[in-house]
Amino acid sequence: MTSAQEAPLPISSQAAMPQQTGGALTFNQVENYWIKAGGSPQSAAMAAAVADAESGLNPNATRTNPDGTTGVGLWLTPQNGSPPGSTDPLASARVAYQLSNNGTDWTQWCSTWSDNNCGQNGGTYLGSGANALMSLGTQQGPGSYNVFGSTPASTGQGASGATSGLTTGTSGGTGSHSFLLIGGIILAIILVVYISRKRAGGQAEGPGRMQPQGEATGTGIGTHTVRVPAHVREVPNR
Repeated sequence: MTSAQEAPLPISSQAAMPQQTGGALTFNQVENYWIKAGGSPQSAAMAAAVADAESGLNPNATRTNPDGTTGVGLWLTPQNGSPPGSTDPLASARVAYQLSNNGTDWTQWCSTWSDNNCGQNGGTYLGSGANALMSLGTQQGPGSYNVFGSTPASTGQGASGATSGLTTGTSGGTGSHSFLLIGGIILAIILVVYISRKRAGGQAEGPGRMQPQGEATGTGIGTHTVRVPAHVREVPNR
């Protein structure tokens, strides 16, 4: 991390690798310290990744910057900064929580830039090649950058614009729409079948209806009935 009061220096002119005394913590331990300090659980992985890129997860790490300031602790925050950095893991997490606005802005840490030099060499914030994102990818896989406090590589979008729930709620809505669509199709099929049967029934009844053409007499020839047209009048016997 660079001093908040000084402009970031080229990485080649910055101090050597941080001095480390004591043992390093695990990735999960740093995540837990972050959460205990009040940090969002959604940004815990990114916070630990920044600490890994800055100090190698060593809470006792120190680094003297060319401007004379000294970065200490997991996130190498300025020892005399405001708030002051600390080698105590929980205190260091609280400082990082405050300076990063709860993990939504890591721009003060050069390891979150693609050139690992806070953009001084043309790098982009949270762009491809940032050491912090490499650490995050090692822990959670290449597709894990869409978390609170992170963003996909090479977009140049700030962490404050990234969220952990980009597709939350869309799957449920899609399922409901699909259900309604299927229901509508089934209802349309039933309606078409009903109308088709109705029309077929009407056509079957039409030809079967015969208009009366005459009146039947009571006389039959064999098994046939003789019909006399209605308009023929019976001739009276003389």
